[in-house]
Amino acid sequence: MKNICHITTVHSRYDTRIFLKECSSLTKLYKVFLYILILTSVSSSFNSQKKELFELETPLINIEYIKPFVWGESHLKNPAYMNMSVLKEINKLHPLGIGGFTFNILKEGLKYNDSSKIALGAKYLNFLVTDYPYTISTDSLITYIYPFDFSGFKGKEWYSGMANASLGLAFALGYEIFQDSLYLDFAYKAFNSVISDIDKGGCSLKFEENSKWFLEYATRNSDTTNSNFVLNGFLHQLLALKIFADYTNDETYQNNYEKGLEGLRLKSKDFYYPDGNWTFYQLNPKSIEPPHYVIYDIILFESLYNISKDDLFLNEVETRRNIIKSHYNLQCKKTKNKKTIYFFSQIGTPHPYLVDIYPNLIFFNKIRGRNNEERQTKKEKKVIYSKKRELLKPRAIKYNILDRCFSLDTLSNMENISVYSKYFNDSILLFRTNTSELQEFNNSSAQKIEFKLNTNFELTKVDDFNLVFLNPAKEEQGFNRGRFTLELDSLYDMKKYLALIITPEIKIASIKIEIVDNKGVSAYRYYINSLKPQSPNIILLTKEGFKNGANIEISKINSVYVNIYSHPESQDKPFKLKINSILDITTNYQLYKLLNSNPHFFFPEKVKGGHLY
Repeated sequence: MKNICHITTVHSRYDTRIFLKECSSLTKLYKVFLYILILTSVSSSFNSQKKELFELETPLINIEYIKPFVWGESHLKNPAYMNMSVLKEINKLHPLGIGGFTFNILKEGLKYNDSSKIALGAKYLNFLVTDYPYTISTDSLITYIYPFDFSGFKGKEWYSGMANASLGLAFALGYEIFQDSLYLDFAYKAFNSVISDIDKGGCSLKFEENSKWFLEYATRNSDTTNSNFVLNGFLHQLLALKIFADYTNDETYQNNYEKGLEGLRLKSKDFYYPDGNWTFYQLNPKSIEPPHYVIYDIILFESLYNISKDDLFLNEVETRRNIIKSHYNLQCKKTKNKKTIYFFSQIGTPHPYLVDIYPNLIFFNKIRGRNNEERQTKKEKKVIYSKKRELLKPRAIKYNILDRCFSLDTLSNMENISVYSKYFNDSILLFRTNTSELQEFNNSSAQKIEFKLNTNFELTKVDDFNLVFLNPAKEEQGFNRGRFTLELDSLYDMKKYLALIITPEIKIASIKIEIVDNKGVSAYRYYINSLKPQSPNIILLTKEGFKNGANIEISKINSVYVNIYSHPESQDKPFKLKINSILDITTNYQLYKLLNSNPHFFFPEKVKGGHLY
């Protein structure tokens, strides 16, 4: 590669024309050096010249590696970050948000030759260096502390390796742009926080001599018994650490990356359900992973594979894609005119009411090879036709649920299909499938499950048509609870969805649902969404969404307990509750058909939370 040397005596380092338009553009084809001769006043009698050498290289700006950090670009659209007002409320400072924003605003400034964004990134870096009020700081590390309470952690006492890793990358990118050694020093200190032990103010837990775990949530009292062990936060740090190790060529960070890798080998299997059917978000306590975090795990593992070529990461990517594929699978149906209807649902496990798989893109492809033999051996194939289907945002509730959560496409017979999740202007492959592998759907409907109704606590049965009364709560109770039990006529095999259709007379505070197998082992979950009064509500349940669901015989369910909670202010007299039916829904198409044929049904959704679009 040829070198270009640009010398100026009258421009600043980040002059819009010289630096952003000319020099930055030339880096696409050449190695560029920018020399700035700065006239510095030393005395009244003479001026001296100071030469600055700036080599324009951006090894951190590699989309194959940094995609997980780019995936959170939503802060770039947040006015509070863009106008820096987010820094004014010191008791709400969010180190991870600040680190992610700073890294991305600098990246965007480089990408689009925008000096204003680069200048904004510099202001954030300087704030972190001089004005961030809560840190653990030594000669070798700096740990940025959270000022607010969160999930059982007390403000000004907890911190995050995930946040410090993001801040470390932001400082490294700042050094790369501004060539200010102070930023490089802070990058080292931030990453030293990630790799240092808890008793030294860091975020690292040792398992054995050669293995460790990097904590997303840490305090001075963290140990192997009380830590959460959040997977995505750990992977985020592991990836950032590998990027920094390669960037600095420093064995300290490479060695710690390898110890983290060994820690992952020890723990990786624990993040799967015993049957391998879904994943956990964290290990202590084990909590069910929402789909958007499964997708984020895929991005992290894929980036780690791209930078390391370690098959451990590739295997994790493939396993998680297969899990998504099994639950959010495409179905098809042949038509009489030799075309095919392709069906896809954005509703799925483990919490159907969240609908948080992101908006999806589907590509239907026809493939051609030179000949059949070559197609089977060398795999030399060419896409000769592709149909793109972009689904609506599944949480955009201004649209009908049938329009935003399901797709039905009638096309000429295709050969393979690719499904992507979309986030702003980026996307991630969820899975690919050959059309020959697709399950064919039919016109079968959801089946009613026969049951006998029993009631207890503050719930009483009114008649034989499954109508019950819930008595009003007393002020000192704070809430009222009634429970009805659905004794199933025969053992039930929960293959896809169990749907309870319930019509409440007034608003209900919350619902707790338990399923019990024939040996008396139970699993439970809460359904936190508000049911719509005076309407039949579909409470949609999946086996993966129940806590302790892995320990029951899911094919031998014999009863369902439903606990109804109401507040005193919403109830001054007994109110009616109608249990319409219980349905067995075995495919997503049956769910679509049920909603399509019963427009009066209400599907309670949680449309906020989860850090989604």
